Amino acid sequence: MESALLQDLRAANQSITRFVSELSVAKASPKPESYSLQLESLRRQLNKIGEALGSVGPPGLRSAGLDKELTAYVVNLGLLKKAIGELEPSLKEELRSVKAAIDRLGAANSWSQSLKNLSK
Repeated sequence: MESALLQDLRAANQSITRFVSELSVAKASPKPESYSLQLESLRRQLNKIGEALGSVGPPGLRSAGLDKELTAYVVNLGLLKKAIGELEPSLKEELRSVKAAIDRLGAANSWSQSLKNLSK
């Protein structure tokens, strides 16, 4: 059980580090071409670890390796929270922009339908 959790923690820590790094690089470039952020995979990893943490023993009964990885995981979760918090305003702006584009398309469609009905 502990070795499986240790492997899962290592994988999650690497995924979080990669996510935060890719996000930093994407924010640094003027117009990021694409975000290769594996949010769904990361979410699944975090959920799996969250479930497994309920069965982890107290600090005195865990291996030093697991304690070290758990400490890194806590730090990484803090970094992830900060990165997502910094991303929120730009995502809200992008959402606003998409909604405005949808509204414009709806208005153009209405205009087109009206013009079509007039030409009958």
